[in-house]
Amino acid sequence: MPIDAARCRALGVLIVALLTLTACSNEPDVAPTTRGADAGAIDHAADEGSQSANAPDAEIPIIEEPQPPEAMSQESLDGAEAAAHYVAGLMLYAWAGGGMAELDRWCTPTCEFCDTLRETVASLEADGSMVVSDWFETTARSGSVEYDPSTGEVRYIVILDVLVGPSTVFDVTGPVRTDPEYAMGFGLALEWTAQGWRLHEAGQV
Repeated sequence: MPIDAARCRALGVLIVALLTLTACSNEPDVAPTTRGADAGAIDHAADEGSQSANAPDAEIPIIEEPQPPEAMSQESLDGAEAAAHYVAGLMLYAWAGGGMAELDRWCTPTCEFCDTLRETVASLEADGSMVVSDWFETTARSGSVEYDPSTGEVRYIVILDVLVGPSTVFDVTGPVRTDPEYAMGFGLALEWTAQGWRLHEAGQV
């Protein structure tokens, strides 16, 4: 799959299936902004928009895997928000060639977001491609706890505002390209289990 199609699918076609459950909602204060680590020193073209460069001259950075925050070790809205920040970082890490191993551990069998992201990452890997962002910021926009009295299921719904810095596309079969920063809303439906947080669904909002 071409790199543009893969990225468009990841950003534009993710299904937002945040479960509609009856019951009470609790809105927390907005969490502080979480900023991801720089992806390495990458020289970008000065012009705005997509730019091309010479692939052999581009140094492909080594991306560090995000570390789970201590705050997500508890079942609470704060814990759910910390987990949401971490999942967003794992998504960008997967695009950057880090793979799906850790994120797969979070995914429930019915998570369509996970299926879509897994296909996108597999396509990038098959092409020898990766999308590396210089930095990213995630800020909690809202959070709530939703309970279904008929099933006893509890879902923690978190909406993040995500700002992703300039991203460089590395492709062994073609040129290197730099894309400008972009912003999106990102919603997640999480569940607390005996093994920790699990992701039921996520997508753009």
